[in-house]
Amino acid sequence: MLGRHTQYNTLEAVVDTLVKRAIGDINPVEAHSGFFTMENFRVWGSDADEKITALSRDLIRRVKYMVPFITIAGFIIAAVIIYLI
Repeated sequence: MLGRHTQYNTLEAVVDTLVKRAIGDINPVEAHSGFFTMENFRVWGSDADEKITALSRDLIRRVKYMVPFITIAGFIIAAVIIYLI
């Protein structure tokens, strides 16, 4: 068992064996590289915090108007379904 209480001689033998096996198992390697361009990628820059805050406020404002509309529409649809049944 390897760990904090292992003797150096035991550890050295294990490491030597593992290194020899790793060196003996070396295979050819291929490397590729390239680049690409991403269109319409927004970089907010140094004022990112302000823009995120403004976006959050705008989103909350829109949700405040949409949730009651969706709720009322749901009640109307439910009433129509109940009326038809």
